[in-house]
Amino acid sequence: MNKTPIYLNVSNLRNRIDSFTLENITFKLGKGEVALIGGKNSSGKTSLLETLCFVNMPDEGNLVFLGKKVFDSGLKKKNWRETKKYIGVQFQGDSLFNNLTVWETFQLFSKNHGLEEIPKIVISCPFLQGFMDKRISKLSKGKVQLIKFLLSVMHGPKIVLLDEPVSNLDGDTRSWVHETIKKMKSNGTSFLITMNNLWSIGGISNRLITIEEGSLYRIYDNFHEYYKGCTAKLSSDFNINDIQEKDWVLGIEKRKDYYLLYSNLNVSRLLERKELPLLSIGEIMIEDFYPGGDGR
Repeated sequence: MNKTPIYLNVSNLRNRIDSFTLENITFKLGKGEVALIGGKNSSGKTSLLETLCFVNMPDEGNLVFLGKKVFDSGLKKKNWRETKKYIGVQFQGDSLFNNLTVWETFQLFSKNHGLEEIPKIVISCPFLQGFMDKRISKLSKGKVQLIKFLLSVMHGPKIVLLDEPVSNLDGDTRSWVHETIKKMKSNGTSFLITMNNLWSIGGISNRLITIEEGSLYRIYDNFHEYYKGCTAKLSSDFNINDIQEKDWVLGIEKRKDYYLLYSNLNVSRLLERKELPLLSIGEIMIEDFYPGGDGR
């Protein structure tokens, strides 16, 4: 059985940024995998991405991109210039040149990446037709966000870091971004995506990494299984040993006054399980995976 190559290996990462500290961050991202990063506002999601793309230097830990250590033992940059060629990045706060047109923007970035022409992925995007001659300053937030996404993937990176990539997009554009990520994933590109709300990308995600106050909280593998199911609150008096080994149970967590059940069944099918002392039930929400949260 072939083992998936590891594109990103993060080990014991620690980084103090002003008064905020990232610590105890350890995870791996394989070739062609999509990992989501979830957490409450100010939990450290964006700070983690900034550290991974070298905007902020870590204080401790190891980063291995594509099999190469980025820093030496003194945490000085070693292979970062070579590594950056294979990374695509999109941040919410990134600024573009407002006086340039959309076409000029893609020309500039194509040149910076050493590309002879603007890539097909940009030219073929249906949501930029009729906008190429418009200045960035005249565009809506959604169009600017779409351009930032395309800038992050246009050079064919092996790893793409996306910070809330669809927050300002309409439904059709969001679906197009999802399909683009899905296609790139099938071709071996890996994605690390922060999010505050679940969207369809959860259906093709390999894992969810949750962060609480700068520290790694929990990693949920095979997250696409969670995404297609639901969650339910169960009475704290229930003997969970009766169901823990069932194939429709993905996990059970003890909360303050109840058990939170994660199931790969949808709501209607879980309601058929009459043996469950249900207090409430609902579709999966990102808050279901936060410490002390239940999404409802």
